[in-house]
Amino acid sequence: MDQEELNNWRKLAAELENSGATDSKFYERAKTIALGFPDPLKLESVSDSSSATA
Repeated sequence: MDQEELNNWRKLAAELENSGATDSKFYERAKTIALGFPDPLKLESVSDSSSATA
C-alpha cells in the first residue's frame, strides 16, 4: 500500500469517527489500516498449492 492510499484510509477513519459511524465493519477495517496494521480483508497468497490432497 502506498502512502497516498494509507492517507486516504486515515481520512476515511477520521470522517467516520467525526460522524459517529463507528459501528460498522467498514469503520473497523479503515481504523485497522489507519493504525498501520495490514488490511484484514487482504488475502494471503498461497505459496504452495501442491500440498492439497484430492
